[in-house]
Amino acid sequence: MDNEFNTDTGAMDHNSKLLNEIDKMLNELEPPLSSQCCIYRIPEKLHNVNAATYTPHMVSIGPFHHNNKKFKFTDQVKKRYMKKLVQSSGDSTLKNYIEFVRKREARIRDCYSEHIEMDSNEFVKMILVDSCFIIQFLDLYSKEWCDNHDRSLYLAPWVFSNIALDLILLENQVPFFVLEGLFSLATVAHSNTLSLLDLALHFFKEFNKHNKELDIQLTNHLTDLVLTLHQPPHRNWSNPGKEIFRSVFSSTELKKAGVVFKAALSSESLFDISFTNEVLQIPSFLLDDNTKTYIRNLMALEICHYPDNRCITDYIVFMNCLINTTSDVDLLVQKKIIVNCLGNNEAAANLFNNLCTNVPIDYANFYFSQVCQDLNTFYETPYHRLKAALKRDYFYTPWISASTIAAIALLVLTLIQTAWSIISTVVGN
Repeated sequence: MDNEFNTDTGAMDHNSKLLNEIDKMLNELEPPLSSQCCIYRIPEKLHNVNAATYTPHMVSIGPFHHNNKKFKFTDQVKKRYMKKLVQSSGDSTLKNYIEFVRKREARIRDCYSEHIEMDSNEFVKMILVDSCFIIQFLDLYSKEWCDNHDRSLYLAPWVFSNIALDLILLENQVPFFVLEGLFSLATVAHSNTLSLLDLALHFFKEFNKHNKELDIQLTNHLTDLVLTLHQPPHRNWSNPGKEIFRSVFSSTELKKAGVVFKAALSSESLFDISFTNEVLQIPSFLLDDNTKTYIRNLMALEICHYPDNRCITDYIVFMNCLINTTSDVDLLVQKKIIVNCLGNNEAAANLFNNLCTNVPIDYANFYFSQVCQDLNTFYETPYHRLKAALKRDYFYTPWISASTIAAIALLVLTLIQTAWSIISTVVGN
């Protein structure tokens, strides 16, 4: 009896200990993502493919790469830019800045996908320095700041270009409402005819050649702004294609089947891809040394924040289907669908192929599903391949066409002569 009692007591002690451990484990759980969350760590599967394209190289913005020693130089630059903004706005403005961020600290923290291990003062100071730097940076850029007389604000072109690219990175952001709020408090806002959104659009003008207008209330941060500039006119769409996505054949294979490739030079959107009457029209797309960085970050934002509206991801997947080899790129470059500034077409083929590594595809909600279906139907029709083969082999050039026609004419005349001889023989007999 005593042994049974001791066993029960021991079990109760173990259960009590386990209960406390589980209770502690549950209490230490990080809270779930807030509905305000819009700035994310890159998912590990994407990050491992090409970490360098997601990591800032010149300037750290926000908490994810804060206090990294490699940014010692630009940390000083950020402080000089903040000092310039504060001096031009008056000492009272700095107090207003601090109060503005402090009142919104919880909301700002909720914008990040991770719990930020910083005390309140450190966090507020970081947000202030980074935000003031961005505001002053955009303002000086709009005023052709390279000609500015204040040499302390001058940045060498290579530094500027690296900072510009770092400002697009998803892990390197502050919420846009913070920038907008601080900008409205600064003197620069009252001495500038442009709004902060106008300054940002001017800075990213290479992505806004058709002067697209944005709703500031729908802009979460600078990465989000660049993504919106790339998207179709209506951000929210639901399965515009009627078919489940099925991969298409490569561009050279489609050409062999009779598909004619044409650059949609007058298109206002990257997504104006159409297939009508054997002609596949695709807007021109520029490839340069920065393409893989900004495209990867836009794709990451779509995957993390807009899982049902992944236009950029779907575009890259579609182009990757068209490109299997260097010959496919050769064709697209020849047709001016790809403007390749990478040096060689093999690099372009590798870029598209690598961009899709570990990228999930939403087969049921693929933006170009109908175009893919039409292309596959066209390719799988034997008549189209036969027609294309005849045209390719016998009517490729005017000289070959003339030779083919002459051969056909000679064959017809020979047949007529043979038939006439047979008829004459039969009648004579």
